[in-house]
Amino acid sequence: MKEDSRAFMQRLRALPGVVNASNATGNVTTHWGTTTGVEWPGKDKDANIEFGCQSIDVGFIETMGLQMVQGRSYSADFPSDSSGLIINEAAAALIGFSDPVGKEVNFWGEKCKIVGVVKNFHFKSVHKAMSPWLYYFRPDQASAVVARLQPENMKETVARIESLIREMNPGSVPELRFMDEDFQAVYQTEQRVGILSRYFAGIAILISCLGLLGLAAFSGRAADEGDQYPEGVGRKRDTYYLPAVGRFHETGAGSHCCSVACWFLGRADWLNTFAYRIELQWWYFVLAGVLALVTAWLTVGSQAVKAARVNPVRHLKD
Repeated sequence: MKEDSRAFMQRLRALPGVVNASNATGNVTTHWGTTTGVEWPGKDKDANIEFGCQSIDVGFIETMGLQMVQGRSYSADFPSDSSGLIINEAAAALIGFSDPVGKEVNFWGEKCKIVGVVKNFHFKSVHKAMSPWLYYFRPDQASAVVARLQPENMKETVARIESLIREMNPGSVPELRFMDEDFQAVYQTEQRVGILSRYFAGIAILISCLGLLGLAAFSGRAADEGDQYPEGVGRKRDTYYLPAVGRFHETGAGSHCCSVACWFLGRADWLNTFAYRIELQWWYFVLAGVLALVTAWLTVGSQAVKAARVNPVRHLKD
């Protein structure tokens, strides 16, 4: 395949359903290189800074849908691109050039000119911060092909690609992967945790509501049939509603405070393991507490009103 890579890429781009195609070293989301061999004016000589790096060919930036924020991507119209670099925004900020395009850096002992800056593209786990990254132009080192396909007739397009691979490399077994599958694998653990958390939270809320409803019904029946009931003949309904709700007010508020404390002890550290995360606001917890108390008030209040509407003559007869 290496000897006929150019012919293969031309035929691949010409296939119906293929929007664009290019090649690179390794799988884009799971296999890449790192290097500390980047030097630039003003860098601390004792600093050992690691850059992610990947060799790409013409059309890679466009195929991946990456956005250029400065400069340009590689082009066959510029033979000097063989010594050019494309860096991401994180690398540009680290190097400290106000206008990095056209500036020279030393890469693996060779002077290379920065031809473009690409917008940060995060393809690793969100547990890790975006690292400084550079792309260099070495098509002969390519070991993987990337292609952007039209969503329509995807199966037919994949079949054409497999047929082309077998035609140009007889006896080979095509190994095709979709990038969304790689991203799925990267975030599989977090997705499972999220699904399980929703299920367990739903079950906990259901059990809590059933328990609260049962306790409220029992308390209302006890108050309805207890010794205090004859004193309540002729009372207004709020004389039942307010004391019943008040009994659960402090309990609900206390349980919410305990749950918030347990969350901070057990889950806050887990959230801090993510390089990219939301900032928790105080009103998240206040809103959750208010919703819990409103649910308790409605549940207990409904039972209190039900008890208050019972005809006292029925119990006096009993």
